[in-house]
Formats: sequence, C-alpha cells, structure tokens
Amino acid sequence: MSAKEKIKQYFEDHREEITKEIVDLTKIMVKEKTVNVVSDKLPEHPYLKFRGEEYRCGTIVKDFLDRSGIEY
Repeated sequence: MSAKEKIKQYFEDHREEITKEIVDLTKIMVKEKTVNVVSDKLPEHPYLKFRGEEYRCGTIVKDFLDRSGIEY
C-alpha cells in the first residue's frame, strides 16, 4: 500500500473521531475573542490586554496538539 493509500485509509477508518476533534477545536477557537484594534481603541475591548492578541488561537491549537500527542 502506498503512503497516499495509507493516509486515505487512516482518514476513512477514523472519520468520526477526526470530525469530532475538528469540530471541538473549531468551537473552542471561535469562542476566543481576538481582534486587531488600534491602541487608542483598546479601552473599548476589555478582553484585550494589548493590541493584536491573535496568539490566543495559536495557544489553543498548541494545547490541542499537545493533548493529542501530535508533534509540531
């Protein structure tokens, strides 16, 4: 079996589990409020400590990969 066939087979065999994990991860990321606002508008966004906290989504993905045992 070629590498491509092995990958396709893996995803076919684990479709439900993968779908659930993707949906769960997406739901967590969507809940996280991240925006990129100009500094003088920060008081209008109390959930931001400083401008451009997009790293929050990256942190969520990192935690998910760690829990799943996926190296990055």
